[in-house]
Amino acid sequence: MNTTHAINRAVVMTFANMAFVDAEPTPLRPQLSTSERVIGIEFLYPLGGCIVLHLPTSVKQAVVENIHGVDWQMLGRVQVDDCLTELVNIIAGTFLLLVEASEYRQALSAPQIWYSEPTITTTGELEEYFFLVNNEPAKVALSFAKAAASQHSQAS
Repeated sequence: MNTTHAINRAVVMTFANMAFVDAEPTPLRPQLSTSERVIGIEFLYPLGGCIVLHLPTSVKQAVVENIHGVDWQMLGRVQVDDCLTELVNIIAGTFLLLVEASEYRQALSAPQIWYSEPTITTTGELEEYFFLVNNEPAKVALSFAKAAASQHSQAS
């Protein structure tokens, strides 16, 4: 499956199945707040790269409340962050399956909360994919390289 189709499908399926939130790819390049914290995860094996989610606060709130079934103000910061990092973890795992990385043992870093898009050493640029999530603009930045599998094997 090609990269664009795989990331679009991974995002749409994960939001729908995990958080009961509508997400759809959009050709629009909406202006997103640069002050929002972002959620990211790195691929370690069989592909090297990362996925970074840029979600407005209203979307983060909807995701957390739908998953936990309570107002997010009733939850601690750790519970909110854990919920959002699990979302990016599932998106990454689904993406890897869709690009046929499933034939190898997958390895992902621990998902992280960042205050800005991290500088990640990859062999390619971060490609941007835009979505409307609950009719709010969101962005997924993706970078990956299939060559990382052989690099990981040599480093092990």
